[in-house]
Amino acid sequence: KQGRAIKQTLMPKWEELFSFPIRDPAQFISFSMYDHEDFGHDDFMGAFKLKMEDCMREDRSEMFKMVNQDGDDVIGEDGSPCMCRISIKYTPHADKLSLALTRSIYDAHANEDDLKLAIRAAAGTHPKKRVLLQLGSDWSLACKKLFFVLVENRSCRQLLDNYYELVLLDAEMEQNFPVLKKLGDPQHLGYPVLVVLDAYGRDITTQTTPELE
Repeated sequence: KQGRAIKQTLMPKWEELFSFPIRDPAQFISFSMYDHEDFGHDDFMGAFKLKMEDCMREDRSEMFKMVNQDGDDVIGEDGSPCMCRISIKYTPHADKLSLALTRSIYDAHANEDDLKLAIRAAAGTHPKKRVLLQLGSDWSLACKKLFFVLVENRSCRQLLDNYYELVLLDAEMEQNFPVLKKLGDPQHLGYPVLVVLDAYGRDITTQTTPELE
């Protein structure tokens, strides 16, 4: 699994959540870091690995040294070893929300055409539905939590089914930049952000979500 690229910093913070099954306590999980390049191949920086058996005994949140391809410590520009903080939690029986947070909710290929289809679907209903557009990205746990509530909470799901066509667009995918610009670049308000359109595609309101958390 791959995290997002954090640009223009020597102290990146990913704050992403991943899950994977443990089939053998003796197996290892490997973490590799790369220097992102917009053009060409990313440059390998360092890696480290952990034995699952050690992580199953207790939750861990600590700094780990990165090593290069020869197994030597990676040294930073200040002369100190390069470190990465990782938090690991072993969950024998994960709850529904925990599992939902590990899944992708944004289709990397979704674009303005999907929004137009939803507007067309809303226009064909009577009384006419509205379109609820959720903007964000898969690295944001808040986006996944909101989507989970919208589709799993019985009251929210009933409101959605009765009055809205739901569309999710990844605000960090280049193909969506034009439609974001048309909407006034609401992604700058923070993730997730909700945009409500009428059945003719007209912008009704934009709603930030911190107060919903």
